[in-house]
Amino acid sequence: MQKDLIVVESPNKIKSIQSYLGDGYNVIATGGHLRELAKKSGYDPKTYDLKWEIIKTTNKKISKKQQIKAIIDLAKKSDNIYLATDPDREGEAISWHVYDLLPKKEKERVRRITFNEITQKAILKSIDEKHDIDFNLVDSQFARRILDRVIGYKLSGLVKKNLHGLSAGRVQSIALLFVVERELERRAFVKEEWYQVEGTIEKNIFVSLRKVPYDVELYNQKENGDSDLKFLHRKDAQRVIDELGDIFKVYNVDDLKITKGDVQLPLTTDKLLQMASNNFGWSANKTTLVAQQMFEGLEINNQQLALITYPRTDSKRLSDDFLLEANKFIEDNYGNDYLENFKNKKINKKEENVQDAHEAIRPVDINLKPEEIKEHVSADIYKLYNLVWNKTLAALMKVPTFNKQVIRFISNEYKFYTSYKTIRTLGYWVLDFYKKQRDELKFQPPVINVGDEFKKENIELVQKETTPPPYYTEASLIAALKNAGVGRPSTYATMATIGTTRGYINKEKGKLIPTELGIKVIQELKEAFPRVISIKFTSKMEDRLDVVANGELFWKDLVSSFIPVFEEEVKQAYTKIEKVPDEKINRLCPMCEHDLVIKRSRTNAQFIACSNFPTCRFTESLEKPEILDELCPTCSEPLIKRKNRKNKYFIGCTGYPQCNYIRNVNESNNDKNNSDQE
Repeated sequence: MQKDLIVVESPNKIKSIQSYLGDGYNVIATGGHLRELAKKSGYDPKTYDLKWEIIKTTNKKISKKQQIKAIIDLAKKSDNIYLATDPDREGEAISWHVYDLLPKKEKERVRRITFNEITQKAILKSIDEKHDIDFNLVDSQFARRILDRVIGYKLSGLVKKNLHGLSAGRVQSIALLFVVERELERRAFVKEEWYQVEGTIEKNIFVSLRKVPYDVELYNQKENGDSDLKFLHRKDAQRVIDELGDIFKVYNVDDLKITKGDVQLPLTTDKLLQMASNNFGWSANKTTLVAQQMFEGLEINNQQLALITYPRTDSKRLSDDFLLEANKFIEDNYGNDYLENFKNKKINKKEENVQDAHEAIRPVDINLKPEEIKEHVSADIYKLYNLVWNKTLAALMKVPTFNKQVIRFISNEYKFYTSYKTIRTLGYWVLDFYKKQRDELKFQPPVINVGDEFKKENIELVQKETTPPPYYTEASLIAALKNAGVGRPSTYATMATIGTTRGYINKEKGKLIPTELGIKVIQELKEAFPRVISIKFTSKMEDRLDVVANGELFWKDLVSSFIPVFEEEVKQAYTKIEKVPDEKINRLCPMCEHDLVIKRSRTNAQFIACSNFPTCRFTESLEKPEILDELCPTCSEPLIKRKNRKNKYFIGCTGYPQCNYIRNVNESNNDKNNSDQE
């Protein structure tokens, strides 16, 4: 009896899926993409037909050719062939490549299956609901690939030749644009100052000045509401301090106001990346890897288990089956009073794009509590599962509510106020995940009535100032990209990190700070390609790709309307962008005596090379020379220790080439001098 074949992307899924389906199935992985656009000519410039080539692998045990052969061999022996690559555009395209590579006879037995979670129930259901490959999704991915190829190749060539950059691309350039524009905002920032009057009165009650009995010039003051009074001039704040009495009398206790906590929604990819960054300090790449491992499944207590649903999603939807299970869990563990009707929650439909066939990121089994797996998984797995589990429950529970009390004081006609916030109902704050928030509001405020008097203790003038917009972090950059409508769940992590691997962005204590090279590259590209290097264009292009995925636009019509215009823009750009000269290092080439300059390798590493390249091919590593606490015996300039072209250390003069003093590292000043530097 022949078996059925299931083809997945990641080999890490094989064990989980095989354990659920048993001996009637073979499971094999593609190991990601099998083919890519041909390096030299990936498409026909007239017809836009795509040309594919098998990906060459160098560091894997099995080549892509061997992997393809293994898939075909198993397909020939199988009754049914199920393509179970990831449930998104990229996964759909990989399924198409597998289909396209199969012999004609085997193609007839191919069906597509998709599942958002790796469980026996979900996989068997997907087999029951098998369907054809969604060629609209495949076309959308084709369009994305060719656009990324054309824009990336053309911009990268320009950047490498004229700007000493490593590369540029359709989406990475927009991420860099965000970071650079924030840096320029910070540089242009002008600090503004204002002054407030605040402090404590008897019983350690903190009060802030709200109103003065005369007209005064204020800083950016709202006319209504209980906001602190901000003085534009220090002297006006000081006047209050000087004229205050020793007693603060309560003239009003406002009616209690009931306020609500933030509504929680199920996690999407961008929110998961942001929360892991903010809570754990994780990079987007680390979160992506940990989440993928939790989706694919791992061994827990001698059982293969997947912990969360597919982690690349923009959807906030939860399945009916899961809602029933989760609602019962909440009722059983916390009571019906905590249960919220999830379907009543408002979800912004503009955020729900074409890939909403997915669910939100949620636990596969809400009954599996984080504490139950803590001893059986890594600390990282536990942390992220705990986050997903609690945030999912919170989305299905009522919000906490609070009592807000405002109390108003007067002293010599100067009016102050204080406010207290206490918990009214816990809502999702009942979860241990929110213990810190609960503890912060555990205190009981003093009972205060109209007419009560309190002695002044420490009322002071406080100088405050505006701060520049903060540097982006990976978390805030992902949020900005999401809000601008650029990128998709599969690209957020790459967009947030790629600039740091290209020498365009430095990551310092979590802050994304553009390098001067990054600023130069984006400014020149923006000037040369104002249409393409723009948030509006990138967002609109993502929308157009969604339209292709919906089957409302033919992908070739999209790319043919863009590529010819863009290629003309590239031609013009070569005349607009002035080539940045190589940075000289004030040394001559030891082989031909031309200037030595700093170059960048394909991996973004800097090195020293001869400016007479390719006639002269001299190179050496770029290592910062060590300045010594010793002066040159010839010219009294500082001496340095550096490497020669043979990678050997020597000591030379910083006054070179005017001074040619040189000696070996183990020689003293008296041993050797006035030699040519190697």
